[in-house]
Amino acid sequence: MTRDEMLALLERRGSAWKRRDPAAFVADFAEDAIVDSPTGGTTMGKVAIKALFRNWTSAFPDVEWTRESAVIDGNRAAVGFRIAGTHGGPFLGVAPTSRRFEIRGITLITVRDGKIVYERRIYDFTGFLVQLGLIKPFSE
Repeated sequence: MTRDEMLALLERRGSAWKRRDPAAFVADFAEDAIVDSPTGGTTMGKVAIKALFRNWTSAFPDVEWTRESAVIDGNRAAVGFRIAGTHGGPFLGVAPTSRRFEIRGITLITVRDGKIVYERRIYDFTGFLVQLGLIKPFSE
């Protein structure tokens, strides 16, 4: 995959987030793709990945995903991101808290034959839960 092709793929993903479009979001995933993330665990297959996306966009109706950087090496990319929103719907079995969150992280992507076959999302899950008020930070 060329650098320009990878950048185009990343741009489509960002555009799908902005439109909250699950079909567009999963269009660049292989049928048997795997996503590893703190909130979804190991998710396998396009249908399950689409459900994970829908969970985020329904739980955080105003969610904003922004790509901050990208390091591309052939068929792999490390993508820095910022995601923010308000907890407005059920998420991980928890009722909405109406609290805002903002996290930064990295997504590691592997592409084969023009499709994402593996994605690992890395971010401060504990900090995310603290911002939502679901756990309390350690205090002295």
